[in-house]
This record gives sequence, C-alpha cells and structure tokens, in this order.
Amino acid sequence: MQAPPQLAAGEPQRPADPGAAAGTEHLSSLKQTHLQELAALTGLGYARLQATTDVAEILQDARATRNLPAPVDLRAPLIALALALIVFAIGPARRLPKSILRRPRVTRPSQSYLM
Repeated sequence: MQAPPQLAAGEPQRPADPGAAAGTEHLSSLKQTHLQELAALTGLGYARLQATTDVAEILQDARATRNLPAPVDLRAPLIALALALIVFAIGPARRLPKSILRRPRVTRPSQSYLM
C-alpha cells in the first residue's frame, strides 16, 4: 500500500475519484424541500429539529403516533410472582431452629412409674 502523495502548501486537493465532478455542495448540506417531497411521497411527515425544538412535543403529536394492539404474554410475570411467594413462604421456616420444625416425640411412660 502506498501513502497518499503530499500536497504542497496552497495546492488544491484533488478528489479521490478522478471522474468525480468538483462542486460547491457539501455532504452536510440540508435540502429541506427535497426531504419534504420525499416525506410526502412515502406518506411520512417532516419536522426540522432546531436547538429550541422540543423533541418530546414532536413525538407526542397525534400525527406522529398511532395506537396498535399488541399481544402480551402474562406467563412470565405470573411465574415470577409465584416464585416470590414460594420463596417468602419457605424462607422464614428455614430460619427457625430445627428443634421447632421436628415433630414432637410422644414420650412413653417409663417403667418406674408403672410399678
């Protein structure tokens, strides 16, 4: 790979493509009328944002929004709720002393009482 040729001071920079036409147009130019025509052709709207433009206001405009029904799967939240209830139900029982959790033994009377 070769390094690009160095330009002398004051020498105009040549375009990378020799067949490209030189012009005064910049890549950052705004062609508002063209964008408005494209928006009209595609059925979209056009809004130019400026420093004072409130984006939230534009997005909440009735022309920019539409409500669509969407299916919602409730299994995941219900499973999470069931799991949380199980954890909270079992959790305190695991903290109790093991002697409380065991069934009490039925004591048999000793033989000394019977005599």
